[in-house]
Amino acid sequence: DTKFYIYSGDGKIIETRENTYSNSVMKNVENKALIYEQGGSYFRVEGKRDTVYNKKASGTILTAEISNQGYVAVVSLTDRYVCELSVYDAGGEEIYFRGCKERIIDIAFNSESTGCAVVNIDAQNGSLVSKTRMIDFKKSEDLWESQTMEVCCVDSYMLDDNGIFIFGDEICAHYDADGNCDFTQSYTGTLSDFAYSGNKAAIVCENEVKRETTMMFINGYDQDVISIVLNEPVKCMYAEKNAVYIMTEGSVDAYDYSGKLLKSKEISEVYRQIYRIDDYIMLIGYNSIDRVKFELKLK
Repeated sequence: DTKFYIYSGDGKIIETRENTYSNSVMKNVENKALIYEQGGSYFRVEGKRDTVYNKKASGTILTAEISNQGYVAVVSLTDRYVCELSVYDAGGEEIYFRGCKERIIDIAFNSESTGCAVVNIDAQNGSLVSKTRMIDFKKSEDLWESQTMEVCCVDSYMLDDNGIFIFGDEICAHYDADGNCDFTQSYTGTLSDFAYSGNKAAIVCENEVKRETTMMFINGYDQDVISIVLNEPVKCMYAEKNAVYIMTEGSVDAYDYSGKLLKSKEISEVYRQIYRIDDYIMLIGYNSIDRVKFELKLK
């Protein structure tokens, strides 16, 4: 809550910087980290060696995202619109602005950072609905606008082919590069967690009636969705191209997208997040970060 740390892969502290935000949120890409003040007005981008820039938004920040190229999109609440969208290039110059009539709930940059998908949320006949728009930062008109979907968007991911995958509260969906919905899938229970990589996804659901935890595997949009029953609840998960990793109370388990268990490793400490780097699993706790060997021989 007061400092920002950069560690090397073997646990050595490279940088320590002060963090003065009252309610800070961090989102990172490979070489940069975005830190913003949720409910406040300030945000900044941190590089490996120094702070790239500091900015103040025009209103109260609702959410923000950073792209692989270091572009930043900030959604803020002001008196002029329902919300405002501002996009900054890697140097901190504003390159796009939009005053919105609908609430933006999520943003996903395309692979080149030349545009983004914006997911809006609204209420219709007593239900939450979502609509997706594709934006090019050099054009005033949207590239496309999707049909309204009766779902509350939880997260969205842009693909290399400019399609977009959306996780909703009750279903997930895929839109192609022209905004056509060509895949939807209902969940087997209440959504608990999810992870996405490329055109593959894993979803964990809790069924209170059956008292069981299930994990769904989506291996492309033309394949059958596979579901397996897990022995215990999932605390967090992480996805890669060929495998998905879950952490339970007592182990870290790796599955392929056919639902086959590839490897399991017992853990004894309490952790809240996992991340994979090369042949290691990073275990992030509340007061410590541990690294364990976790080699997988994948085809």
